[in-house]
Amino acid sequence: MSSTIIFNDLKKNFFINFLLLIFVITSSLLFSSALGIISKISGSVKSLMKKAGTPDFMQMHSGIIDYERLADFTKKNNIVEFSQVSKMLNIDGQNIIIKNKNLSDSVMDNGFCIQNKLFDFLLDSNGEIIKPNENEIYVPLSYWKKYSLLKDDVVKICNVDFVVKDFLRDSKMNSDMASSKRFLISECDYEKIKDFGNEEYLIEFKTYNDNDAGKIENAYIQAGLENNGPAISYSLFYLINILSEGVMIALIILMSVLIVLISFLCIRFTLLATLEDDYYKIGIMKAIGFFQKEISNMYIKKYSVISLIGCFIGFSFLLY
Repeated sequence: MSSTIIFNDLKKNFFINFLLLIFVITSSLLFSSALGIISKISGSVKSLMKKAGTPDFMQMHSGIIDYERLADFTKKNNIVEFSQVSKMLNIDGQNIIIKNKNLSDSVMDNGFCIQNKLFDFLLDSNGEIIKPNENEIYVPLSYWKKYSLLKDDVVKICNVDFVVKDFLRDSKMNSDMASSKRFLISECDYEKIKDFGNEEYLIEFKTYNDNDAGKIENAYIQAGLENNGPAISYSLFYLINILSEGVMIALIILMSVLIVLISFLCIRFTLLATLEDDYYKIGIMKAIGFFQKEISNMYIKKYSVISLIGCFIGFSFLLY
């Protein structure tokens, strides 16, 4: 009997109930979209970092390096699988010209490097390890978008012309939140422009177990090795990559919360208005033997049905 009463009430106030259903669908749709974006971003970041072989710990250093002491440190720490020292040539933005515009106004540190041999690889648009030829350059994704670059465009570095082959995916510095950007060139081209910049070293470690990133960082600090620069762990690289899309996700979630609050307010006011209109009906139900709890459950079931249908429709869009 209660089901019949609920069904008749839904038909009687069809327009109001339909608007409530739209609010619930919209809020659940936005929530499902936010969850889907978070899942996709997290998966793509993990895939990128796995393919690129992101180091578990990296120490940036400007100055002289004692390679023997560093090699001895690596041998003594059995948690280290690989270690390497890669060079990055920092060049002033005034000497970097992209589409007739130099990067003098850029707040980024622009570094030029060659491909690593063990890990921390720079990948192309297809996710493959890049092997640049002479006079070829691979530019960071942010510059590729900003300057609308195309393949075979020319970039001038210290009066040396380079042909743009593609953009690169950098698991460490891809994010707009990263303060440095890496360009990839061949080893012979690196030697051509070496005297025009300042070399910085990336001392990197890859452990057997991903959970040992904190251990190698502590061991490195305690050993008092080269540390003239910031030190970054794998977890921080992951966080920086995730947060680059965090603003968009936060806005979607905020909109979802606001619409949910509006939906609750609509349901509350609708319920109050319905109770006032149904005062006579409620009196009759009490007179024929309905308990107060039974009457309350009818209204709860009614709005629960609307909420469940709305959530089902909203979240079903995530599957498509």
